[in-house]
Amino acid sequence: MKYILFICLFFLSLACLRAQDESTLLTALDKEKDNTKKADLLYQLGLLYQKKEGYKKAISYFEQAIPIASAKDLPAIKQRVVRSYAALQDYTQALSKGDALLNDYSRTSEGAGKVILLNELSDYAQRSQQYDKALYYNEQLLLAYQTKNDLKGQATAHNNLGVIHRRLGDKAKSTDQFNKAIEANKEILKNKNLSIENNAFTNINLGVTYLQLKNYKQANGYFDEGLRVAEGNPKVKASALNYTAMGRYLNDQNNEALDLASQARDLAESNNDSENLLAAYKILSLIYQSQDDYKESQEYNNKYQELTKSIDAKRNQDKQKLLQKELDIETKEGEIKTIISENERRESAFRESELQRQKQQQELKNREQELKIAKQNQEIAESKLRDQRAEQQRTQQLLEIAQQKAENERQKGETEKQKSEAERQKLLAEKERTEKESREKDLKGAKKDIEFANEQKKLQDAKLRQEEIVRYLGIGLLFLVVAILIFVYRSLRQTKKLNNQINTQVLQLQEQQEEINVQNEELMQSQEEIMAQRDALAQTNNELTTKNDIIAREQERSERLLLNILPAETAQELKDKGSATPKHYDLATVLFTDFKGFTNIAEKMTPHEVIEQLNTCFLALDEICEKHNLEKIKTIGDSYMCAGGVPVANSTNPIDAVEAALEMQQWMAKWKADKEAQGLPAWEIRLGIHSGELIAGVVGKNKFAYDIWGDTVNLASRMESSGEVGKVNISGTTYELVKHKFQCTHRGAVKAKNKGDVDMYFVEGIL
Repeated sequence: MKYILFICLFFLSLACLRAQDESTLLTALDKEKDNTKKADLLYQLGLLYQKKEGYKKAISYFEQAIPIASAKDLPAIKQRVVRSYAALQDYTQALSKGDALLNDYSRTSEGAGKVILLNELSDYAQRSQQYDKALYYNEQLLLAYQTKNDLKGQATAHNNLGVIHRRLGDKAKSTDQFNKAIEANKEILKNKNLSIENNAFTNINLGVTYLQLKNYKQANGYFDEGLRVAEGNPKVKASALNYTAMGRYLNDQNNEALDLASQARDLAESNNDSENLLAAYKILSLIYQSQDDYKESQEYNNKYQELTKSIDAKRNQDKQKLLQKELDIETKEGEIKTIISENERRESAFRESELQRQKQQQELKNREQELKIAKQNQEIAESKLRDQRAEQQRTQQLLEIAQQKAENERQKGETEKQKSEAERQKLLAEKERTEKESREKDLKGAKKDIEFANEQKKLQDAKLRQEEIVRYLGIGLLFLVVAILIFVYRSLRQTKKLNNQINTQVLQLQEQQEEINVQNEELMQSQEEIMAQRDALAQTNNELTTKNDIIAREQERSERLLLNILPAETAQELKDKGSATPKHYDLATVLFTDFKGFTNIAEKMTPHEVIEQLNTCFLALDEICEKHNLEKIKTIGDSYMCAGGVPVANSTNPIDAVEAALEMQQWMAKWKADKEAQGLPAWEIRLGIHSGELIAGVVGKNKFAYDIWGDTVNLASRMESSGEVGKVNISGTTYELVKHKFQCTHRGAVKAKNKGDVDMYFVEGIL
């Protein structure tokens, strides 16, 4: 019995301690002098009020903790601030605080926290219909998931990008992103089952995009697939039924649409799914209206209106409850502080000892947590270092492979060229040898002709001698008749023999002539083959020359593309080393621009017209930057950022930036006047400049991006947002560097967002 009583008392004391958590924390905060511990107490109080939905009070405590908190605790505190503003539906502040935290993550390379934050910011941006921001967050998310090879994350990012592009009116990009989401999900299915909601909604969103493209057949196919996948999830199935019904309705299949919408209505009613029930009422009203059944159409329209009012009333009621909670919390905090004062007078000694014990326990927990976090951070850092080294090696290998491939192509071209030249020389040598043999044969033939002619002459001379001898013998003595006859007989035999020899020689000459003719024909054929080979060789040379020209053009194109993305110095460093080292600059000047009225004007234009007009303005700004030795960093939506003094440091960058800003201002004024003269809408420009130190380098893995970081960048952005249309707003730091060159008007200390009061000046012109 004694032990049971002890246990009851123990749990009762625990309940009392929990009830006094708030008062204990406030008491400890009032007495604590150490900033680190004080920041932790403020953070604990913020968490306590956030849990009680006292978000304004929670923000107050979190904001007090930020200036004195340790570096490792800052991201968690700042993320709580973002979530508290979002809970209050103050999405402007939530996104602003979130962007600042993103900059912190960029400097610390904290991947996991950044991914969580980007997902939350994307949701807030879409809720507040800031789709340009949502687009940026999801593009960053996609890069992060691709770096981690996270297919599920990539599918989600592609799906979100498809929704955002659809809301921005870019149907082609929307369809492309949904298709990529489907492909990513199919890849996931090879290893494990995909979640019903993810697969179903991806198919549904793709169907919605095809609906906007008026491709109803494709849309209905994807809706049917989404409906099939969603069979086991009532909420997802109700949504799929609604979209499928809308697809059938737009394709004039009203009977099927009516059946599907009725199923969606019944399913949503049975599961208290007000969102899908609202959609079902609207679709049913449209279907009955198209069937000229105005009574049913009006009935469902009335239900739609009543449910809408009910949802709005609930939202207003929730807001009122939230406000009441804030008031109750304020009141309770005052009561708690009064109780604390009374308890301090009565129980000073007990409270002091209890507080000391709690402090020791908290310090022990903090030390354990710090050791755990330090160990985790060390492991993460080592892992990242290994990943970075592996990535650097892979990038270097890719560059070496590309260079080796280009060198192989060049050597192959040289080898082919040398081979062709050797073939040509061989053919020429063969031709010369053939011609030489032909000449030798001709000479031999001519020599034989001469010998033949000499033989003929000898024969003729012999005949003349014979005739002379016959003539002398006829006149001679008879006693010589027998001798003459014998001589004649012998002469005739010799003549016949000579004639036979002559005939034989003639036949031989004829055979030799025929052989010469055959050889001439073969020589002509060889010459024709040589000419054909020469033509083929010339064609091969032309092809090699063309290939070499193509390789040279591709190399030149690659160089141009790389220089379009990165500064020349950084691109050269990447090619030489395989990586680019971030550099610190003691003096650089950052110029920010933004278009006033862009969103309102863009809503009245087609996406093509918006892009065309933005491109015209940004091309002009690019030319002005190049003229004044400024480096374009990036564009985000309708914002434009450039910087002077990077990547090559110089001392003239403040003057260069101000001169460029004045020229940008003049160009935009002329552009606006031209548009208004044509009766067309035109936006106006704000410009802000700040000078100081910053870090510049290359970020990214699959796509390189040259970027700059530091407080100088943030303050330059504040100069732009705190400026006025048609004015060049510069900080006091920049003014001190350019006051000898430009006429400026002091604006005084102007409050800049998240920066307090900052000296600002308007640049009026050149002195």
